[in-house]
Amino acid sequence: MPTSRREFFTACSAATGAAILSETLLAENSKSAETVAEINFPTVPEEVGAPYAGWKEGEMDLHFILTGVGESMFHIYPDGTSMLLDAADRNIARYAKNVPAFPDDSRLASEWIMRYLERVNPRGKLIDFMMLSHFHEDHGGGNNVHAGRTSGRGEDYFLSGLANIGEHFTFTKVFDRGYPAYDQPVVLKADGYENFVKFSKYMRSAGKFQMEEFEVGRKNQISLCRAAEKFPTFSTRNICRNGVMWTGEEGKNRNFYAENPDNLKGWVNENSMSLGLLIEYGPFRYFTGGDLSGSVKSKDGETVNLETYAGQIMGPIDVCKTNHHSYRDAMPDGFTKAVQAKVYVSNVWDLYHLQDNTMTSMAAGAEDVLVCPTISHRMALEQYRDCPWMRNLAPEAREGGHVVVKVFDGGRQFKVYYLTASDESMTVRKVYGPFKSKRA
Repeated sequence: MPTSRREFFTACSAATGAAILSETLLAENSKSAETVAEINFPTVPEEVGAPYAGWKEGEMDLHFILTGVGESMFHIYPDGTSMLLDAADRNIARYAKNVPAFPDDSRLASEWIMRYLERVNPRGKLIDFMMLSHFHEDHGGGNNVHAGRTSGRGEDYFLSGLANIGEHFTFTKVFDRGYPAYDQPVVLKADGYENFVKFSKYMRSAGKFQMEEFEVGRKNQISLCRAAEKFPTFSTRNICRNGVMWTGEEGKNRNFYAENPDNLKGWVNENSMSLGLLIEYGPFRYFTGGDLSGSVKSKDGETVNLETYAGQIMGPIDVCKTNHHSYRDAMPDGFTKAVQAKVYVSNVWDLYHLQDNTMTSMAAGAEDVLVCPTISHRMALEQYRDCPWMRNLAPEAREGGHVVVKVFDGGRQFKVYYLTASDESMTVRKVYGPFKSKRA
């Protein structure tokens, strides 16, 4: 890998014209949606066509990395504290309705993610926090037959997803939804769970990183590590985990699975266990909740939608990562009306990650909503081309790209970038904004 950002872009310039992504796949995914209306949002044309300038102190960068096989995000907070949140690897050949792999399928998704991290992380291979939202392959990797495997470590594991990145990067503190007991609300059993726990158990025993229990309701468990005193308006709040939801009052949570035993009868949805985190920087507010979705019963037998409950506790926010990739079982009206986000960003790898009901819900949740999928499947674009909400969909989703939300001016403003994902040049394709944060 290049040793510096300057060397990397010099290498890219020397290789101009050598497209990494198959032109055929890219063209196929870009054929549709000829009737998409222009979106009347402010833009910054002078940044388009140049390499992404990157992070600087005082800014917060939220990266949504497009690999075509799952979800991965990288956060850089105002003092340079960093967090990797999910990193997928999947046995992608098993599934015929995925989008193309980005930049191509010559490497594992986790390998492309590592190359991306080296380009943007101000501290190279040192990352302060790593978090796995829940135990599915498209978020953390798993028993991937295409990946390598450790040997001689006791319970060996596949070098897939976060486990592969952990071989090459240094994490200080790690969170997942199950630690330390991995038995809430039931004993965990899944490929992604088994592989990640073997990996994290070895890394802890080898002194590579520490793990800590994610405490629902706690403020600033994810905190600034370098110059917190410079940015007193930055904070985080743990919203949910394992069906336990913060109530909005300090020290008070609701454990829905313990509240009503009927919630444990039959199949228990792994997505409903996802970690949820609210991040605030000055007036700017952002929520990321993994694949949070599903409903449970209260102690009185009433149906409670977990997303809606979380949204009502948080109230209005500025940017939201879509829950469960905005699949049809997620993003209900109760949630979108509560959070009223200006921008939704969706990590897409599947034909069904663009749905009429979820797009309608997001578009109606606030005025002039901008929805930014990392990519949209060409068949979905064709199917929904005449839907009213198409005006809310960023046209750059047709070709696909990494999405970066940059928060600046002490959290009073933010911009949304689309960067090329078909090569590693990090070229800016579009900049939306600047937008004013709701509470500014």
